Amino acid sequence: MARILLYLWRMTDSSPPQTAPTRSWRLPNRAQTVLVPFFLAGFMTLIVSSIATVKAVGFADDIVWRIAAAWATSFVVAFPCVLVILPLVRKLVGRLVEPPPG
Repeated sequence: MARILLYLWRMTDSSPPQTAPTRSWRLPNRAQTVLVPFFLAGFMTLIVSSIATVKAVGFADDIVWRIAAAWATSFVVAFPCVLVILPLVRKLVGRLVEPPPG
């Protein structure tokens, strides 16, 4: 009888079921200081090196490998530059625009 009552009590309980805590795959917020320059440099160097490579050699058979080589070289230079320059650009923009209200 006690098992039946316990079963019925659990059926009518409106509290959410207890689940094990899940681990988040997301990085902490402080990772933005490196991730924003990383992706910015990555996308910009990919676009620029793709355009420059296609303009220089045309659509050759090995164009993908040429673009990859050009991108790798330019990314190695661009990423540290963006890490250094981005804070300076933020300060410059902060002086040129009005502060947010409030």
